[in-house]
Amino acid sequence: MWETLWILKRNAVTVNRPLCSRASESGGKQTSKANAARCDKEMADDFDHYTNTYQIYSKDLNNCQESLATSDVINWKQHLQIQSSQSSLNEVIQNLAATKFVKVEHTQCILYVMPETARKLLPSLPETKNLPVGYGAPKAIQGWRSSIQSAKTRPGADCGSDHELSIAKFRLKLKKVGKTTRPFSNQEMFKLSSMDPTHATLVNKFWHFGGNERSQRFIERCIRAFPTFCLLGPEGTPASWSLMDQTGEIRMGATLPEYRGHGLISHMLAVHTRALDQLGIPVYNHTDKANKIVQKVSHNLHHIAIPHGWNQWNCEPL
Repeated sequence: MWETLWILKRNAVTVNRPLCSRASESGGKQTSKANAARCDKEMADDFDHYTNTYQIYSKDLNNCQESLATSDVINWKQHLQIQSSQSSLNEVIQNLAATKFVKVEHTQCILYVMPETARKLLPSLPETKNLPVGYGAPKAIQGWRSSIQSAKTRPGADCGSDHELSIAKFRLKLKKVGKTTRPFSNQEMFKLSSMDPTHATLVNKFWHFGGNERSQRFIERCIRAFPTFCLLGPEGTPASWSLMDQTGEIRMGATLPEYRGHGLISHMLAVHTRALDQLGIPVYNHTDKANKIVQKVSHNLHHIAIPHGWNQWNCEPL
């Protein structure tokens, strides 16, 4: 029989392997042991928590702590991160951290599953039964027309013209722009492309959790190993992008400041989602509870929030 603890240990350059522990029999008595054939070659940097990532799901929290305490399952001497949809694991991890002399920071976020993934894997969710026609289709990139809030005409108005008077209410956000910034109105000036490892520096600059050498190396490996997409701007460099990390999650998406407010990230997310779905890859992502922009994008694309959310524990040895 299979034990009730599953540990998914991933790296950014090899095929993701689910590592399952099997209950063995000895003298008619079953004993459990978590067997994890770690890929030590990939987790060689003790300070690289981006790569040293574990995903855990447990049906038996009582036995979970004992299994996770063994060094052949998790290397507690490393800087690492643990991810799970089970907030109930917090007590287990906090107890382990105390015995292993590890500092832990627990983060809870919103976990979104894309509509097609939810329809296939979570058909019991009520949200999967009322998906609108054409959901998940790439959104058109907005032009300046997106600034118009309302419009109406005044036929027959005495305005000294044979044209009908039109009244519109609009809002523009003016800012100082550089010489290389070009106005744009539609998606003809953007070219859909895959990411190149040379783009890692740009992604690292705008990634909230990046900005260092290890994060840039991690981003480069994700670009080399997994499906990624971007919209190349007039200069031939990414204006907006969407990546996938070693856990199978869509992450690190962003748009350059001068191109924001025109639906580029919504377009990128829809394109990336459709491509992964065609490859048979379950599609999901998480976002901070304070990130209202991503939440609005997810709502407009009919992404489905999972009730128990997303949890991450960042662990550092003391």
